[in-house]
Amino acid sequence: MLLLSIFLNLAVAILILFLSYNSPASQRKKYYWLLAMLLLNLLIMVYVFNQRANTETRHLLGG
Repeated sequence: MLLLSIFLNLAVAILILFLSYNSPASQRKKYYWLLAMLLLNLLIMVYVFNQRANTETRHLLGG
């Protein structure tokens, strides 16, 4: 599930970069904001997944 969302995020990021490359300079700032939000979303997802995995591991170890 995490892997799927990472691939989806990367696909959208590539699409945003492609669109920003073909757009005028005044619109590029919007695309860069979208890209920044996407990367932040990716980091949050990885962090949440990692926290969940750590919790499950602790339960398995009896902690």
